[in-house]
Amino acid sequence: WGEIRELIEECQLDPRWTRNASVRTLVEDYVKPKTAGRGVGYALLGQRPEQREVNVMVSHSWNEPAEEFLEALERTVELGDMMFVCALSMFQNEDGSGPSIAEQLGDSAQASPFYQVLEHIQRRGESAGWRWRKLNAGWCWGSALAARKLSMYLLFGAVLLLWLPLALSWKVCTCDGLLAYEGEEWQHVGHVLPCRLLLGACVAMALAASACWVANRWLPFYR
Repeated sequence: WGEIRELIEECQLDPRWTRNASVRTLVEDYVKPKTAGRGVGYALLGQRPEQREVNVMVSHSWNEPAEEFLEALERTVELGDMMFVCALSMFQNEDGSGPSIAEQLGDSAQASPFYQVLEHIQRRGESAGWRWRKLNAGWCWGSALAARKLSMYLLFGAVLLLWLPLALSWKVCTCDGLLAYEGEEWQHVGHVLPCRLLLGACVAMALAASACWVANRWLPFYR
């Protein structure tokens, strides 16, 4: 999305541009003048096609605000992802210097760039082997974002559980039972087994949070 960010920032220098300007306005007023007579879409300007291996297919509305579209991309994909965005990837000018929209779409669904991009991503994913299949089957909640959230929830739960005795009774949970401050020193007041179970649960949750974070980093979605 870095190139899209650069394009939007360039548009923002134009006094006519507003935050509510749609993707359609972006294409008509800013993309088409750049690609006129070039025969290729904006994404290929100055680039050789073989350098652009797509790994993310983006579906969007032409009527949504372009800046909101960019913000959605920044929240959901990585900076280095190669995305197929039809508004920017396909040649939109219809000026005869390149293929028309109809020619780019082809005579069948299988010939369309949308189908070909999705098929390419599937083939590359299948070549990644078991990591692709497991994540597609819903492992780690089915998404990297959900895995990160799960990791945070587990860690937060472990901390909350550890501080529960202190919050409820002003006692500290240790492996040797509860500690209570009586007089001028700390005293053990029993409950060894419950304390050990509580501490064990906290450690297990913290380890699970770490494992989920590590798995999310080590087993990324196909890129």
